[in-house]
Amino acid sequence: MVHYFNVSKDGKTYTFLVRSYLTGPDTDVYQAAKTLKIGDTIDCDGFLYWYEGVNPHITSISIQ
Repeated sequence: MVHYFNVSKDGKTYTFLVRSYLTGPDTDVYQAAKTLKIGDTIDCDGFLYWYEGVNPHITSISIQ
C-alpha cells in the first residue's frame, strides 16, 4: 500500500509518500499520513531516491 499526500511551503506544493512495505501499515508514520488534514502543520523525516524522477519517502510525521 502507498499513501500519497501533498505538502505546501512558500507557495510550492510537493508530493510525498509513505510505503507500507518500508514502514508497515500499522506504524505511527503510516497512520499519521492517513489522518492528515488540509491546514495541518507537520514535521517530516525521510529520504529521497530516484525512479522516473525524485521520490521522497517519508519515515516519520509529527503533526504540530
